[in-house]
Amino acid sequence: SEIEQVVGDYYSTRASTNLDKLIAQSEKETETAVEVVTDEQSMDLDQLMREAEEAPIIRIANLILSRAIRERASDIHLEPLEKKVAIRYRIDGTLYPILTLPKRVQDAVVSRIKIISEMDIAEHRLPQDGRFRVRAHNRDVDFRVSTIPTRFGEKVVLRLLDKAQLTGLTIDRLGLEENVLEKYQKAIKQPYGMIVLTGPTSCGKSTSLYAAIRAINSPDKNILTIEDP
Repeated sequence: SEIEQVVGDYYSTRASTNLDKLIAQSEKETETAVEVVTDEQSMDLDQLMREAEEAPIIRIANLILSRAIRERASDIHLEPLEKKVAIRYRIDGTLYPILTLPKRVQDAVVSRIKIISEMDIAEHRLPQDGRFRVRAHNRDVDFRVSTIPTRFGEKVVLRLLDKAQLTGLTIDRLGLEENVLEKYQKAIKQPYGMIVLTGPTSCGKSTSLYAAIRAINSPDKNILTIEDP
C-alpha cells in the first residue's frame, strides 16, 4: 500500500534525517510555507486545505501513523511547542519522544489528521473528537482522535485500537498471577452477574474482556457486545 511504501522509504534509524529531506521536498513543492497562525491572524482555509492535501504533508502524516502501528504504540501525541512540534508514542504505557516537526508544517499536518477524522478544520478554539480507520502492515487499525487548543496551537492525541491484538490473546497469556487468573476464570463461567474492570489508559481492560469472551465462546452460545466506541 502507499503507507507501507512510505514507511519503507523513510522509516529507519535515521528517521529524523529522512524527515528533514521530506520537509525539504515539501518546501520545494509548495509555493507558500505553512506559517503558525495566531489568534490575531486570519486563517486562509482554502490554502490550508490545499496544503493538507499535498503529497509531502500526506507522506508525513502517513509516516507518523505507520510507524506507530509498526511499533505497536497505543497512543500518538502531537504536541505543539513554541518553535517545533513534538511527536511522542505511548508504548507499553510509557511515552517516548519519536521525532520533531518544524513549526511551519504544524497547521498542515494537524489539518490533514482532522480531515481524515472528519473534523471541522475551521474550528481551532474548541476541543473536537473524531475517528478513522487505516490498513497497514496487513492489519486494520482504528484511530480515535481528540484535539485540544493550547497556547502554541492544537494538541492532537490519537488512540490506536488494533482489533487483531484484542481478539488474538488467550486468557492464560494475560500475565495474571495464578490466584487472580483462577478467580477470573471462575467468575466468567458464572451463569449471570457482572465483572467490572477498572484501570488507567492502556492497562489491558479491553484486552482482558476480549480474552474472557474468547474463553467462554462456543457454538452453543450467542454472545453480543456493546462497545463505546
